[in-house]
Amino acid sequence: MTRRAKKRDGRPSESPPPTVPLDAVTDAVASSLQLIATLHSDLAKAYGDLASNAQNYLAVSAGPSVHALVPDDAPDYLTAADVGELLQVSERTVHRLVADGNLPEPIKISPGRSRWSRRALDEHFANGGGK
Repeated sequence: MTRRAKKRDGRPSESPPPTVPLDAVTDAVASSLQLIATLHSDLAKAYGDLASNAQNYLAVSAGPSVHALVPDDAPDYLTAADVGELLQVSERTVHRLVADGNLPEPIKISPGRSRWSRRALDEHFANGGGK
């Protein structure tokens, strides 16, 4: 039976930790860092793919914009009749939708004359339309 050396206070002395060659530690650290870099790269690619898929989904699910419904030669500012034609509703319904908060307010050109910005309508419908 071997006896362990004791410190002056009576507790057993600690034996020194085993030594590991520095090359082995360096190799292990380098290997771990390489694994982390590979995982990081794979994760970045996965997030990039996810972002791309999300953009594609949103582009498909958003549906056509109002611009897609309006002929290219149509004016940038639309009358209530133009908006009604786009939405397949009457002019009166267009004004009711504005009053209910389901369409953006028109631009008042003069008393009794209003126009809707095609850009404002696009943004409104791109954001889901409605209140």
